[in-house]
Amino acid sequence: IELAGFIPATSLLPEYPFVKTNREGGPSNVVEIEGGGLSVPIEYGSVVLGMLAVWREGSKEWTEAERAQVQAIATSLALAVVLDQKHQWQEAVQAESLRKMLSETLHQVLLAHA
Repeated sequence: IELAGFIPATSLLPEYPFVKTNREGGPSNVVEIEGGGLSVPIEYGSVVLGMLAVWREGSKEWTEAERAQVQAIATSLALAVVLDQKHQWQEAVQAESLRKMLSETLHQVLLAHA
């Protein structure tokens, strides 16, 4: 599979499509990719929601603190995605409830005037 920018998925995540989740919370899921980049799965629990890939100019090595920071950013993005999906689901449930209530009210009004 090739991603946007013609990057093969296996260069961002070497074990693609099989992803080993990181239970310890450390930066071990961070993978160095060619061109000075890092990639890390955006995961929530055991579900991979996407990938975060970052590059920087120059040939400076990534420090462990930088790798941990990229992992923390991916974790924050995962939480944001999950919260956004939960919010969208709640809005859909509320809209359906409102639609049902209006339908029942209209039906009662029509029956009263019949």
